[in-house]
Amino acid sequence: LFRSLEGMGSTCSALVIKDGEAFFGHVGDSRIYRVRDGEIEQLTEDHSVVAALVKGGLITSEQAAKHPARNQLMRAIGPMPMVDIDISPLFPIRENDVFILCSDGLHGVVTAEEIRDVCLAETPQAAVERLVELALSRGAPDNVTVIVARIEAPAPAAV
Repeated sequence: LFRSLEGMGSTCSALVIKDGEAFFGHVGDSRIYRVRDGEIEQLTEDHSVVAALVKGGLITSEQAAKHPARNQLMRAIGPMPMVDIDISPLFPIRENDVFILCSDGLHGVVTAEEIRDVCLAETPQAAVERLVELALSRGAPDNVTVIVARIEAPAPAAV
């Protein structure tokens, strides 16, 4: 049974929020987005074959969405005893910032702009439910995992 899982890996995106600041750790092709002032920004960089091809200018983002290697990871937790994990520096958070942590089952079929629009229009719980429903209705090719967190009143940063 476990031999069939040999070589399998997993992604991980984790966000820590404390005292008016945040940082994240990330490996794989799950993502962390931030919506601020009506704009969505991808905070993490995908560790996939197609992301490397796009970054190198060899294919476009549009080609990446349909590329046969779009799910092949260059970094993941599991296959190797050590993995290089991206860890961000501390960054300030603001009231009404919205953070979205999601797997490729969501961002593979729902655009960043759609994610932004749903998160701005709904409560975090309703946004999660709507985004999962949207991804599944579009035939999400992978699992769909979504966390939405809205900053209501950040505590001041420690001095």
